[in-house]
Amino acid sequence: MCRQLAVLLLCCHGAAGFASGGRRLTIAIDLHRPPYVVVGSSVAGLQVEIIKAALPGHDLTFLPMPDRQYGLAVTDGVADAAKSVHTPGMGSPEAEAAGQFYSADFIGFVNFAFSRKSAALTLREFGDLEGASAVLTWEGADGHIGGEFTQLFSEGGPRRHQYHEYSDQGEQVRAFWEDRTFDHTAVAICDGLIFEHYSPAFARGAVDELVDQWALFDANGTITARLAFASAADRDEFDAGLAAICASGEYDRLLQKYDADAMHSTCPRLPSQA
Repeated sequence: MCRQLAVLLLCCHGAAGFASGGRRLTIAIDLHRPPYVVVGSSVAGLQVEIIKAALPGHDLTFLPMPDRQYGLAVTDGVADAAKSVHTPGMGSPEAEAAGQFYSADFIGFVNFAFSRKSAALTLREFGDLEGASAVLTWEGADGHIGGEFTQLFSEGGPRRHQYHEYSDQGEQVRAFWEDRTFDHTAVAICDGLIFEHYSPAFARGAVDELVDQWALFDANGTITARLAFASAADRDEFDAGLAAICASGEYDRLLQKYDADAMHSTCPRLPSQA
């Protein structure tokens, strides 16, 4: 299915891109994750703009797909690069031997635990999630967050029965606000910008007056993403372009455009910035 979608997108994109002199690259990216990725008549959003700015002159086709398919897009030949949540082992000789060359981190997702004020929960540590009827996350969060959270909520963990994940984070936020599947004590684990984007459509009132936001994850709350490339040369070009937009201030201007604060920036973690 993914391969068929890639062919369809490439055909619809047309041949005009070859006139630019740059290479055509297909990049697998989130299915729909506003404001990072917005899928409509075209694919837009903060992630898309950062990637375009770091690879000027190339004809880029963005291929939206569910989270758990990212890892297959490059190795299956569906895409030239794919967004990948930063996990241990990235950039290792084993990864490169498998045909994936990982870029520097290019964006950070800043996650919080959200509870409804009517639930009267206090969330200071992971153990406090025991009081929630459900813990609602994005797809793959049990592996992405790591540490004690993964121990509690991964397959076989003692709190797995509370864990519910969504490939569409709009549906995750809807489930948090609507009392159809879970009651008002459900907790959403979500990036703040994504939660703020979707909540007004589902909350019955002013969001700030109805929800508590908990910095439950400390340093683990920010999860960074990289691109996995099929070509080391393309990876190196992306990293150089990313360093350039960090140095020029363009990266910061893109964050400001989407109301993202400095916690979303990966520029200080770039090797050239160290």
